[in-house]
Amino acid sequence: MDTNRKQTILAEVPRKSYELIRLSRVEYADSPHRFIDMRIFQRGYEDDGDQSVEVYFPTKKGVQIKENDFQKLMSKWALMPSVLIHPKVFKRAWDIFEVGKFDTATFEAFKLIEVEVRNLCGYEAEQIGTNLMRKAFNIEYGELTDTSLPRSEREAMSNLFTSAIG
Repeated sequence: MDTNRKQTILAEVPRKSYELIRLSRVEYADSPHRFIDMRIFQRGYEDDGDQSVEVYFPTKKGVQIKENDFQKLMSKWALMPSVLIHPKVFKRAWDIFEVGKFDTATFEAFKLIEVEVRNLCGYEAEQIGTNLMRKAFNIEYGELTDTSLPRSEREAMSNLFTSAIG
């Protein structure tokens, strides 16, 4: 990979038995913008002759656009692009969301977030709701607080999670 860029794979889907389509977020060191790259990859083998390890190589068939433009484009096609949702939240709430039960999907997503926060912090099951979030995101010593951020940003994060769970 080019050392002047960072690439994060967002999703892959098989196209044919020897091809796949990969959606990636790309950041270049000399650009203030992030890009979404949608590209066809073709199966092949490494140059070392080892036929037992398959790899996928990028083809020229694809497109790369600014992430902001991609999000504008996607918002015209879908209410909520599934590729932007965390895999655990997707698994828990997407089917509910797709049938239009938005309130139930949101509730399920936040139940999952509550459980994940509790588990990440190692808290007991009795720690729930807004008290859980205030503790986990305590601006001075919360387990999930980034103390390198300015105080105002730590307060905002604490308020965000506390309010959302509340």
